[in-house]
Amino acid sequence: LQFLYFIGTDSRGVMGCGGSAPMPVSGASPAKPGTLSAVAVVPQPTGGTVKDEGIADNATPEKGVTPQLPDINIGREKYFPNAVLKEAKGFAVSMYEQPSAQQKLLVVATRSEDGVVHSSSFTDSEVALLKQKKVDKLSIPTFWRALVASVTKGDFKITSQGSHIDFTLRSSKEPKISTLGVDLEPRGNDWKYTFQHIATPYVSYFRSGKASTKAAEDDENRFKKKEAAFCLHESLVYVFSEKNMAIEHQLSPIKSEATSLRAKIVALELKMQQMQTKLGVIESGRTELDAIYDVKDIAPKKAKTLDVSSWSWGMDTSSDDFTILNVAWSLFNHYGLLADYQIDETPFSKFWTFVESECHDNPFHNAKRCCEVMISTHFFIEQLGFGKYENHEDGKVPLSKEDIFSLLLSSGIVDVGHTGVDNNYIVKSKDPLATVYNDLYILEQKRMTIVFEMLENEHLNFMLPMEVDIRKEIRDIVIEVLFVRPNAKIATISEKLTDFKEKQALFDWMRKDDVRMAMAIVFRCADFATVWARDLEGYLSIMERVKEEFYAQGDREINNGYRPSKFMDTNWLSYRNAHDRTFTVGQIELFECYILPLFDSVKSVVPGIGKLIDLAEINKKHHETQQPSTKDESTDTELTLNLRDQRKYFSATQDGNIVVSVQPNATQKCIFIAAASENELFFNSLSEEDLSKIGGSSPAAVVDAIVEEMNSPSVTATITSEGASLVMSGGKSIPLPKVTSTGDTSPYIIRTLCSSLRFKGFTRDKDFDAEIEEAELRVQELQDSMEQLTDELEASKQCVVHSKKTHEEDLVQYKVLEEQLRSHGVSADFEDIVPSVRNPLAAPMPVGVSEVPECRLIDKDLFKYVKSVYITENNPDEKDPDNALYNNCIRPFTTSEFKTLSQTIGETKTGRIWALLSELDDWNFDVFQLQVEMSGSYTHDGLANQPAGGSLFITMYALLHKYNLMRSLNLDENILINWLSMIEAGYHPNPYHNSMHAADVLHVSHFVLLGGKMIDKLKVSDEDIFCTLVSAAIHDYNHPGINNAFHLKTQNYLAVLWCDRSVNENVHASSVFELMRLSTFDILANFPPEKKTVLRETIVELVLGTDMGLHAQILGRFKKKIEQSHRMATRSDVTLSLIMAVKLADISNCGRPKKLYHLWCNQIADEFFMQGDRERLMGLPVSPFMDRYTTVMSKGQTAFMNYIVVPLFECMAEFLPDLSMVTEMTEINKSFWQENEGW
Repeated sequence: LQFLYFIGTDSRGVMGCGGSAPMPVSGASPAKPGTLSAVAVVPQPTGGTVKDEGIADNATPEKGVTPQLPDINIGREKYFPNAVLKEAKGFAVSMYEQPSAQQKLLVVATRSEDGVVHSSSFTDSEVALLKQKKVDKLSIPTFWRALVASVTKGDFKITSQGSHIDFTLRSSKEPKISTLGVDLEPRGNDWKYTFQHIATPYVSYFRSGKASTKAAEDDENRFKKKEAAFCLHESLVYVFSEKNMAIEHQLSPIKSEATSLRAKIVALELKMQQMQTKLGVIESGRTELDAIYDVKDIAPKKAKTLDVSSWSWGMDTSSDDFTILNVAWSLFNHYGLLADYQIDETPFSKFWTFVESECHDNPFHNAKRCCEVMISTHFFIEQLGFGKYENHEDGKVPLSKEDIFSLLLSSGIVDVGHTGVDNNYIVKSKDPLATVYNDLYILEQKRMTIVFEMLENEHLNFMLPMEVDIRKEIRDIVIEVLFVRPNAKIATISEKLTDFKEKQALFDWMRKDDVRMAMAIVFRCADFATVWARDLEGYLSIMERVKEEFYAQGDREINNGYRPSKFMDTNWLSYRNAHDRTFTVGQIELFECYILPLFDSVKSVVPGIGKLIDLAEINKKHHETQQPSTKDESTDTELTLNLRDQRKYFSATQDGNIVVSVQPNATQKCIFIAAASENELFFNSLSEEDLSKIGGSSPAAVVDAIVEEMNSPSVTATITSEGASLVMSGGKSIPLPKVTSTGDTSPYIIRTLCSSLRFKGFTRDKDFDAEIEEAELRVQELQDSMEQLTDELEASKQCVVHSKKTHEEDLVQYKVLEEQLRSHGVSADFEDIVPSVRNPLAAPMPVGVSEVPECRLIDKDLFKYVKSVYITENNPDEKDPDNALYNNCIRPFTTSEFKTLSQTIGETKTGRIWALLSELDDWNFDVFQLQVEMSGSYTHDGLANQPAGGSLFITMYALLHKYNLMRSLNLDENILINWLSMIEAGYHPNPYHNSMHAADVLHVSHFVLLGGKMIDKLKVSDEDIFCTLVSAAIHDYNHPGINNAFHLKTQNYLAVLWCDRSVNENVHASSVFELMRLSTFDILANFPPEKKTVLRETIVELVLGTDMGLHAQILGRFKKKIEQSHRMATRSDVTLSLIMAVKLADISNCGRPKKLYHLWCNQIADEFFMQGDRERLMGLPVSPFMDRYTTVMSKGQTAFMNYIVVPLFECMAEFLPDLSMVTEMTEINKSFWQENEGW
């Protein structure tokens, strides 16, 4: 808004526009408005006439006589609504009428984002002079209309940090555009100025009731109600934000103390464990363990046949007869499976006895629950109409005997190996299993590993009489049912449910995949139905067991200093002392978001599911209607109904110095009251009990009194040193404690008051409703956060107490062990491992390597040169601190040294390597030549012995500096060098899957990011670039030279461990992160724990995404995304794009220049033939294209390009057009094979 600038002096002799002192605070007399000198303002006369509405520019006043001014109030009441307010361009602008003892004043004020207020006030004569000076051609009504419009539409310009404003006045007649400028005086950033010039006039305006027609009055009332709701919620947002900040301020030092204590305990207990081991070795005289596995023979038990026909839903299974063995024996007999497959009772009995022994004695996840899930699965098959099989034709989905066998087996092992804690706890406790399974579905994978390992034992394998193909089919179904491809985080249960709903209409029950998808969803229903779909009494009984187990996990979390967990991502926390509301709300969330949608999704395949839905609805309703016990239930109902009938309210005191907002909350049976005055904010949440104590009235009557007070023209409120009070009729008062604030409250009030004016005219109700809804959600989120933070604070305090006690006890035990070692002449400071070779973990050596090479120094001159080049490019004028972690191993050359070396490097080895590295941005980058320069050869010997590093080492080091990641992420260079050395050494010297292939994939991933412009398109962060480079470098780490199909064929231990899913890829990721458990190799050590978790998850996803078994699934997801929109905005979209980048790099050989492509063809052919030789020696069928005697390379390469490579390249070229040449090169290479079909 532009202010006309003119010269004048106010009553104090200050040059300006006649501004006065700001509006006084409560109790002070109004300041004298500024005055203008007529001589100073009015131009010298040149003759002219006076118009009715004002004085012409050339009018001549008499000397010493104030010029006659027109009545500036013509049309003012019609067009100026007492107050207008707008937030735009980083400022809040307010224009309002201020009553005074002499006359009304027009006040103009601005407030900047940093809280500084400027304002000036004008008398009617001063406003008239303003108009006359610059916009005299506008009629007075047009002047007011245009001035108000310039504010409400944000048609203004503010300069001089808020002290000058130019209003743009627009008219339909000439002059169509005029400018009115005003200078404002600085007031400061005290809240009282914001309150006086922004908040108070706005509230006064809404109380004035200017609407002239009934319709307009209704519109304005509706607007006022919505404004009240929005104001209130914004006030509550501030209140809860402040409380959260206060709790976090308390929590931070306590958490630090807890973390420090836990670190001491872990270090001490680790040392004590080493001391105990050392002591055991000394006392026993042996240096090895007696046995790693102590497998005892299991005595078979006699199974008891139960009467399956007498079973009913939700029946009592507490009897000793309901053991896993008895239930399994009865059900397998019931379906005729034992007879059909000629299963022997002895191994059957041993297997299920062993299963029962592997179920822990947890309150909930135990052997008894396995029985209940088996029985539930049986009911879904037979009683609820899921299965259509030989003896039951009513079901829709045809189930084979193998299907029923698999469902019963899955349900019987559902809780094998469960330790009473969820996957989140295993991850945050850094359990080794979390590393093995890459933090993904740990319990589920552990369970199946245990069971399939048992079935490898001929004494326990009751499936031996079956044909091999049937056993394999049952194994595949069990894996599909118990967890749905979790290793790549692509098909979680929720995603599978959504997929199931979308595909139901297209299902073909003759297709095994469709039947298995239905089985997986129905099994999940049977699992959850054992708890959430029982009769209310049974449900509540089981929930007590669930609560005890979950709270026991919470106790462990508290003792170890971890944050309380959430139950299945609901608001129910594992903290035992948390408010009961979290449990109730969590259960309602579970029913609404998971249980009922899950049951509803299977209606078409489980006709009888309606009975369970009804039971689940009853149990959900129990939580919804659950209320705290009170003495007067009728009063409770009256209050609830009263609160539900109320809306939100917003008002102010008569003098405008206190703003009050009220929000009833029927769900929590309380009422929120917030008030603001000058720089203070007050808040109270009144429960039913609190309301009862106010004046002895019923809670509902008190609510009515509060509402009556808020509906009156003004409220009565007082402020004391303790806080504020809302005074109601009859003298009753409600205390409002002061909210301790560390920040300025005014931004919330300004946003509250200004944002609504965007909807002036009541034409955007939907947008306003959306803002109110968003504010309500934010309030709820902050309130939930406050409760969680409070629980975490209490839990951290308990952790500190427990940790201190544990540390004291450990110190006593440590001294005992120390004395025992001394008695044997051994110091407690012994060192067990002294790494003196490149392989401190004593990992198995690759084929062809007879001894571990000693550690050798890297070529520091080469690395100094590489580092100096990129430091010069990225930070030419910035000097690194001497203690920078990214410089603690290799210091770059000085400027003069670098200049001299660059001139003389020539044909030296360093020069040749740098010449190759300088082509990193080129698609034709030759990793073969780089490997030759680094280690002398890219053959087996050159890859097996790389003491000074190879192509992977130098490429990764160069790229980290090229992207300036060493500096931006503050990576520890010493740890990086150790890590790179171990990563490169961990690659076997296979013909194809070796460290040189990793270097090549690393280069192409970089090319996709930079050359393909993925960085620009996705706004990729430094962390994402880092994850992509690391993933490419490790994506085939510890590759055994055989593919996943070979693992599955031979059913080796790795296949059992990872349940046939992404076996090699799990090896790569878990092996690297197992290495990084040692601080010497932990390149993520400097990241905060939360960021470290995110980086680990991203790296794991990128590595597992290279599994060719998931190729079609990943490519399909990516195609679907780019068909919907080329904008990849969400975090999951960015991760999917990075997965595609690494996948393209992994199979990019087919799109490389002919020379490089043929070299890689030879390498992959050699490795394939070596696997074929192993398969032939083991008596297995030789895999396609792996028989060195019959394979035709042209066929294999052409098929690979047509079905795998080209579709992916074309998809990526559509997303990133700069990659289109990759598809063109692939077609050129494909044409070679078409011309040489016999090769």
